[in-house]
Amino acid sequence: MNVAVFGMQWGDEGKGKIVDYLAEKADIVARFQGGSNAGHTVIVGNETLKLHLIPSGVAQNKKLVIGNGAVINPEELISEITELEKRGFRVDLLVSERVHLVFPYHLLLDGALHAHQGNRAAGSTKKGIAPVYADKYERHGLRVADLIEMVDNGELPGYVHKMVELKGKMLHHVFEIEHNLDEQQILDKFYIYANFFRKYSGNVTDEIYHAIAEGKNVLFEGAQGGLLDIDHGLYPYVTSSNTTLGGLYTGMGLGLRCKNKNTVDKVIGVVKAYTSRVGEGPLPAELLNETGNWIREKGHEYGTTTGRPRRIGWLDMLEVNNFVMVNGADEIALTRLDILSGLKQVKICVNYAIDDVLVRQRLATGGAIQKCRPLYEVMAGWDEDISNCRKFEDLPVNAQRYVHRIEEFTGVPVKLIGVGPERSQIIPR
Repeated sequence: MNVAVFGMQWGDEGKGKIVDYLAEKADIVARFQGGSNAGHTVIVGNETLKLHLIPSGVAQNKKLVIGNGAVINPEELISEITELEKRGFRVDLLVSERVHLVFPYHLLLDGALHAHQGNRAAGSTKKGIAPVYADKYERHGLRVADLIEMVDNGELPGYVHKMVELKGKMLHHVFEIEHNLDEQQILDKFYIYANFFRKYSGNVTDEIYHAIAEGKNVLFEGAQGGLLDIDHGLYPYVTSSNTTLGGLYTGMGLGLRCKNKNTVDKVIGVVKAYTSRVGEGPLPAELLNETGNWIREKGHEYGTTTGRPRRIGWLDMLEVNNFVMVNGADEIALTRLDILSGLKQVKICVNYAIDDVLVRQRLATGGAIQKCRPLYEVMAGWDEDISNCRKFEDLPVNAQRYVHRIEEFTGVPVKLIGVGPERSQIIPR
C-alpha cells in the first residue's frame, strides 16, 4: 500500500514520528517538496534525530528519495548525511536530478526580503527557500543535472559569475546590503557538490514509478503543513511550495497511477491535539495566557529548525477541516494528546464570528481572519498520565471523548494517536 502523510495545520504536527512509525511497512520513503526549512524529529530509544532534508524513514533503514519538488542546500544535505552515518545510520538516498540548489546568495536575499516585507513577512527561517524557488520560476535556477553538466562542459564559472553579479546588484542597489560573496569560494564548493551528486542523484520519477508498478510500498512524506501551502495556506504567511496532495504528484513527477497501481492508496493527515506554529500572521485560537505558556513548556514547543518559541492555541477545526478537503484525507493521526493531560478543561474552536456573523469556513486573507473571533466548544479535561497507554480503551474517558469529537467534526476516523515522543508511544485503532 502506498501512503501519503501530510501536516494539516502549521507544520510541527509530528509528521516525522508518524512517518517513522509507518516506515516499518514501507520499501521506500519519499520527500517531495520544501527544503531545509523543514524540521522532522524522530525519537527511537535514546536516539533523537532532528532531520531537515533526509526523509524520516532513515531510522528504519529504508530506501530514501527526495523528489524534484524539493530544494536542497548541498552543504546542509552533506552535513546531515555525515552526522547520520557517524551515528551508525545507513543513508540509502536518491536525489532527483531535477532538484534546484540553494546558493549562498539565496541565504542573503532571504534575510533581506524578510526585512523588506514588514508586517507581511511570513517569519522566514533564513534558509534561502523563497529566493531559490523564485529563481526556479524565473528560469535561471540551477538543478542537480545542470550542475553536473556545467562542470563537465566548463560552463559553471560563467554561470556563477553572472548570478553573483546579478544577486550582488540586488543586494547592493535594492536592499542596500554590502555582501561578501566570493565567486571562487562558491565555485570550489560546487565542484565538490557535483561529485557528491554524481553518486546520489538520478531519475526519481522512473525509480518510484517502477517501484509502485512492481508492487512495492512507497511512503510519501510531506514537509511543513497545509496552512503553509503556497496556494491553499494563509498567504502571504506561507512557505514557497505546495505542502498538500497536489504537490506530491508534481514534486515526484508522477500521475494518479503507475501502470495499473494507484500512486497513492491512502492519505493520512497529521493533526496535533492543539495548535502551534512558528511565524507571523493571524492565529484566531491563539492562547496568549498561562495555559498557552504551560502547553508550550510541557510540550517543549520550540522550532526544530529555528529554535524559536512556537505560538500556541486550541485545536482549530476550521483549519483542520479545510485540509481534510484539500488533501482528501482518509485518516487522521492525532499527535501530542499527552500534552493536554493535566488541564481541567480543553477547548476546540468550532467556528469563527465576525461581529455577529457566523463564519463556517476558512477565509482567504489574513486581514479577514484577523477580524475573526473564535467560537469554542468546551470539554472536560483529564489528569491522568496517558504516556503508557497502548490501547484506545486505556485512555481516560474524557480523552476518548476528545478524540471522538474530532472524528465527528471532520468525518474522518482517527486511526493513530500519539501519547509520547517515541515510536512505541502510538496507539493504533
